[in-house]
Amino acid sequence: MVEQHQDGEGQRQSVADAPSDRRGTLLEGPPGWGRAKHLMPRRMSPVVAAEKSSTEIKDLKRYLTAVTALVVSTLLLDLIGTTKDVPNLAAVSVAIMMVVLVLCLLTVYRLRAIKEGIVRTVEPSVVDTVTGLPDEKYFWLRIKEEHKRMRRYGTPVSLALIDVNALASVNQTYGESGGDAVLAHIARVLESVKRASDVATRLHDDEFALILLECDKEGAAAFAERLEHYVTREPAALTVNGQEITLWVGMCIGVAASMEGETSSEELVARARRSLEADKEERNKRRERWTGAWL
Repeated sequence: MVEQHQDGEGQRQSVADAPSDRRGTLLEGPPGWGRAKHLMPRRMSPVVAAEKSSTEIKDLKRYLTAVTALVVSTLLLDLIGTTKDVPNLAAVSVAIMMVVLVLCLLTVYRLRAIKEGIVRTVEPSVVDTVTGLPDEKYFWLRIKEEHKRMRRYGTPVSLALIDVNALASVNQTYGESGGDAVLAHIARVLESVKRASDVATRLHDDEFALILLECDKEGAAAFAERLEHYVTREPAALTVNGQEITLWVGMCIGVAASMEGETSSEELVARARRSLEADKEERNKRRERWTGAWL
């Protein structure tokens, strides 16, 4: 269900379950992370940025190149030793082989680190054509990697699941192009308010996910509150039959933060899902109270 309003500037629409004060003054800017009080301080860790993954691969190549060069050098020294009497040649060969052994151990360690998800997967293989965000497959890949990193280094990770309100009503009223415009609008908002290190993805239909790195539960809750406040005051614009429509969109958000002793990323997602369902129930109760007041 969509409400319709008429004013001197043209036609405005609003999703029925958006807050009653949605027409208040727009925020000066996106919520951002600067105003959140509960974010974990940024600090250097074995992997602190997405670019670290490419560095790990380059290091592996360097190790393998060095090992190859040292093995070839050892073979050449052995060949020289069979033809000429060079002092301390055997000691040099042993030293080289020790270096080769160390490089081999480092290579095994780096390969194990990559296998365990310590290196971040930076580029998604597939992006959603409507929103331009990574898809659900990339979401599961990254949430598993970040959860493993949390368990290894102790840095918290939080998850926000976002459900767009009344998207089915928008599709019914304006067609799929209208619904796509709303989804693209939400994606632009998420990209503008998240930090560069955070990961925004579209899961399916009207649902998005935001992986918040080095962020505890209080920080995630504070950010989700400001995000909802911002979205309900930042309208989506679409064109219907040549007419510009301003659509006020609401959302429900469920958040969860990693917990000590939690063994899988699926547990984190399940808790965020329960939080989202609880927020939807509260939205429905607000809608019933609002509807009953007008009957």
